[in-house]
Amino acid sequence: MKKLFALLAAGLLAVMSGCGGQTASNESKSSAQEPVELHVSAAASLTDVMNEIGKDYEAEHPNVKVVFNYGSSGALQQAIENGGDADLFFSAAQKQMNALEKAGLLADGTRKDLLQNEVVLIVPKEGGKDISSFDQLTSDTITHVALGEPKGVPVGQYSEEILTKLGILDAVKAKAVYGSDVRQVLAWVASGESDAGLVYATDAAISSDVRVVAKAPAGTHKDIIYPAAILKDSKHLDTAKDFLAFVSNDKNKERFAKYGLELAEEKTKVLEFGRFARQNRERRGQGKPETFDFLGFTFYCGMDGKKQFFRCRVKTSKKKLRSKIKAMKEWIMNHRTLPLEWIFKTINAKLRGHYQYYAVTDNTREIKAFQCITKKLLFKWLNRRGQRRSYTWKTFNDGLLRTFPLLEPSIKVSLFYR
Repeated sequence: MKKLFALLAAGLLAVMSGCGGQTASNESKSSAQEPVELHVSAAASLTDVMNEIGKDYEAEHPNVKVVFNYGSSGALQQAIENGGDADLFFSAAQKQMNALEKAGLLADGTRKDLLQNEVVLIVPKEGGKDISSFDQLTSDTITHVALGEPKGVPVGQYSEEILTKLGILDAVKAKAVYGSDVRQVLAWVASGESDAGLVYATDAAISSDVRVVAKAPAGTHKDIIYPAAILKDSKHLDTAKDFLAFVSNDKNKERFAKYGLELAEEKTKVLEFGRFARQNRERRGQGKPETFDFLGFTFYCGMDGKKQFFRCRVKTSKKKLRSKIKAMKEWIMNHRTLPLEWIFKTINAKLRGHYQYYAVTDNTREIKAFQCITKKLLFKWLNRRGQRRSYTWKTFNDGLLRTFPLLEPSIKVSLFYR
């Protein structure tokens, strides 16, 4: 049970941007008026697409200036660990983000798997060697193969994994030249200094001086996932959350696709919400803030009970509630002729299991509704026990339910408060 809700509270809240339980703080109030300089550290492979996104965000938020710092994910990680100025970090691999999380440098609940990429083999567009597959990299005619430096450059780590799976790592290493980031690898191939190189599809897409001759075969490397997170020491938490949500809107989904990237939608859902979510979405013609279903719950934008804090709220998803009601109906219908004591004992066990899973913060109404519907189903089907005398609603409640009371619902797990 604890493990389930640790996943629910940590994992799911992590896939949602802006769910910080923040008050109408001075920073929030002033951010719409006073200049904000948002510092974003991003993997070099995101340079072109993030520059476009940054310009669009600044156009919609005139008081915000987005300052990008691009480099290898390893170098950016080290800079952040050494106190470098960063509000957000977009890494090209999990390794670097894992290190920052282990060091306690990420803001709680903001990490998410955002994008996915792929590795491709490129050659100079004009005048290059005749290469059409990874196996040809071992040929004696190939003298220089550009790779990312594997210790700190994620594409270098993926490249070594691919070459190892293909059984050609040692042969390629003998002719490898190592770049400090993926853009250096791209530049060496584009200039003809290297016969071939391994880069992300995103990098190949922005250069007119290289051509892709092969994609890394399926199963030769781990999924290339770009995680993103807000740094714990960010001075502009609300703006950082808003920017992270903005990065994943529909317009930018198309923009990422242009550069060979996809939003990792099977791994994450970034929802734009909070103080300005409704206004921002209405301005873009996108309607009210979205919701997200996961593990039987619907997550949506809301406020705490005192209407002081913006935060993520949860309730049983409609689909899951319908299936639970259907299952309860079928069980009662099929067992209605059995002894009443056994029926109610079993029903209460089912209710207890339902409450233990779904009785979480904000979900009181839905678990009470489930109990109420269960009561009505019992009334309906116990009145169909053959020739037995029927119950009225009054005798059912004042008589039978006093003898065999139904288990009352109560919140079992708090997702937001200790």
